[in-house]
Amino acid sequence: MINTDNLSDEEIVDQGYACLLEHLGTIGTERFIAYIKRERFDYTQWRKGLFKDRSSKEIISAAAEYEEKHPFQPKKSQLKIGENESAD
Repeated sequence: MINTDNLSDEEIVDQGYACLLEHLGTIGTERFIAYIKRERFDYTQWRKGLFKDRSSKEIISAAAEYEEKHPFQPKKSQLKIGENESAD
């Protein structure tokens, strides 16, 4: 997960689009955005109800199981450190 504490709103939007494109593809991303814009979607309300009937142990267990089946594999950075620095 990316730490968003120091990101601007524009950077968060860029990261969100990148995530959507990676996981849903172009058409899926467009459909998702169209649905969100069309419906009066309240993320906060949706999130509150997501784990309403589950205990913390159940949530932790489900998260651990998901992580085991879908291990995080960060992409290699396309920016090479020091690439644009001049040698002194």
